Amino acid sequence: METGEPTEKTEPQTNVVALPKSAEPVAAHQKAAAFVREHPVMTIAGGLAIGAVAAALIPRRNRAYVAKQGSLLADAIAAASATVAQQALCSLDTASTSVRKGANSIAARAEHAGELAYGKAQSLLGRKPVAPTLGERIAATAGELAGRLRR
Repeated sequence: METGEPTEKTEPQTNVVALPKSAEPVAAHQKAAAFVREHPVMTIAGGLAIGAVAAALIPRRNRAYVAKQGSLLADAIAAASATVAQQALCSLDTASTSVRKGANSIAARAEHAGELAYGKAQSLLGRKPVAPTLGERIAATAGELAGRLRR
């Protein structure tokens, strides 16, 4: 039954149904990390059970060898992590020193620019620059000495 009104179709009629898009695949390590966060007690219990089964399956004569190899592996991991931590601390110290020097340099430049601007404003207003008081001179000298000591 047509009503006489034209129907507007932008796509040709087909029998195809669009399926919803599947979720992004999740990496195995992300799934494992999510499981451990959700079930920490079950993870520890499973680890202990697997360790008990492995200990039961290892012959007695090989247990000393496995223990020695495990100890060597633990020592290597500890040494590597200590080295990485030392390198991280060294690079952090270097970065903080360079940031501190840069900040001091910018502060000194800003202070100098402010003094120049103040002197220029005073001269434009026709005022003679005011000589610093004794306290201001002492404070300026102390600031300069402190800046030298920090470097």
